[in-house]
Amino acid sequence: MTIAAAETLEAYADALREAELMCRPIEPLTDALPGLTISDSYAIQEINIRRRLAEGRVLRGRKIGLTSRAMQTLLGVSEPDFGALLDDMFVEDGESVAAHTLIQPKAEAEVAFVLGEDLAGPGVTTIEALRAIEGAAAAIEVVDSRITDWRITIADTIADNASSGRGRQRGRCRRARPSRAVHRMVDKYARAARQRAAGGRRGHVRRLTPRVRCRQR
Repeated sequence: MTIAAAETLEAYADALREAELMCRPIEPLTDALPGLTISDSYAIQEINIRRRLAEGRVLRGRKIGLTSRAMQTLLGVSEPDFGALLDDMFVEDGESVAAHTLIQPKAEAEVAFVLGEDLAGPGVTTIEALRAIEGAAAAIEVVDSRITDWRITIADTIADNASSGRGRQRGRCRRARPSRAVHRMVDKYARAARQRAAGGRRGHVRRLTPRVRCRQR
């Protein structure tokens, strides 16, 4: 259900896009419109994704955020969110990330799934999704927010393309049974989290210290 007029959604999309291009954060959208709905937020996200595709960018994948119960509790939600991954968001292994192109980046260790076939909903089951996975790879996501000081609600982050920034795959894609590959990678990151950060449990989001080089202007 939407509550905002189409002109308002366009204006919010304009503000987020300008913030990204100018590397200047804006105040939370929900400060001006506290009742911004999830549907409205995805509509704002889609406006900017359509614009980027019209400019020649290519959709390379999707990101799913807020998958841990800890992060959902923090933002007061009970479901994950998702955003689009475009071709210019990917960084090849060994390349640097220019810090001046981002606003307030944070690095996170992730698992990237490579699909061997397309999935189209509604009605996709868990079994169908698992069967579509061709392999998995370790990855580093550099999240970024166009919202000042990361003062986000679920509506703000969805509108901001799920706080997407850059992403880099680490090593080759392992063509293994998804459950086995995922369990091994989660175990690896859990061990790293225990070594590098105090506390935390498997499944919690941890901002580790991966080998990502940020190049200054």
